[in-house]
Amino acid sequence: MTRNTTASVDAFFSVIGEEWRGLFRPVLTREHVFVKPDKRLLLGLAQEWGLHPGRLLMVGDSFEDVEVRKCGPANSAYASRSRLLHQSE
Repeated sequence: MTRNTTASVDAFFSVIGEEWRGLFRPVLTREHVFVKPDKRLLLGLAQEWGLHPGRLLMVGDSFEDVEVRKCGPANSAYASRSRLLHQSE
């Protein structure tokens, strides 16, 4: 999930190689009905994949990404160049 547009995601894969796209599915952009930090985004993914939200790990590079975990028992990790902050319930 990204706050970028579909066009930005397409440009990213054109640079790193289309072979990587399959590792990131689904790619949810800002055009998705729910965007970060809306808890329905993560809950919807858990339901789609048939998983309890506690089995998901949200890793992000902004605190907004980490806020997605407020959907319940999901785990999250904030990654930056200078530190790693892990949050879980």
